[in-house]
Amino acid sequence: TRNLLCSVIQNHAEVYRGLMPVEAELVELGVMTSHPGAAQQVAHSDVTYVEGAQEVYTTFVALQDIDASMGPTLVWPGTHTGYFCEFYKPRMLGPVDQYYVDNPPTRMTVGAGDAVLMDTRVMHCAGENRSSSDRMLFHFSFQTTHQDALPDGFTYHLLPELKGRFKLGDFLPVQQEEEASLKTDSAVPAVPSAGVPPKDIWEVIDFILSKEKVDAGGYHRSQRALDEVRSSRECELRAKSILAEWEGSS
Repeated sequence: TRNLLCSVIQNHAEVYRGLMPVEAELVELGVMTSHPGAAQQVAHSDVTYVEGAQEVYTTFVALQDIDASMGPTLVWPGTHTGYFCEFYKPRMLGPVDQYYVDNPPTRMTVGAGDAVLMDTRVMHCAGENRSSSDRMLFHFSFQTTHQDALPDGFTYHLLPELKGRFKLGDFLPVQQEEEASLKTDSAVPAVPSAGVPPKDIWEVIDFILSKEKVDAGGYHRSQRALDEVRSSRECELRAKSILAEWEGSS
């Protein structure tokens, strides 16, 4: 499962980086199955639009080729916006409103391995499965955490032992310029020079970042880039090495 998440997220790293901070939390993980004969759902959104609330983004990965007879997910693009939710939706006659007839949905007829990233505020539904095959979608969701208000309506289908354990940054690749910054540089002291032993590995990591905040060209790194370096495995290993070196010389 982790390999699948890494494959999808790393192959589209720029999309995920542009949409969410690396601190976004994994809040849902599973497989949806639509059996033959399953009726079409009513149009709905997984999260109700609330201005300034935390956002949840779901990725669907097709586990087989999905054609129109298998009841692909139907999506109405643009229905996640504040304008639609605040000015249009209150006047609608529920999920069977004429809007859904006048505005044909986008059908997720995709090939095996294809991924679709969806804002959970978008109106969508599963179609009628008229085929003789199960339709299966692997899905996972990340929730932003930098806003105060929680999203309204999300179900959080996640095993208890996985709750709060994984961030988006755990599955993203370290960017090339950050990989280069993790290599030992003779201009950067190998250990804190103040003579005060570091309390823990995080103090060492913060020391590394304080020395590498300005790259070779003199440009300051963004806080997001620093956070990604701080959460990387390479940075952790380097910090452990520095900590061991300091302890060995003290």
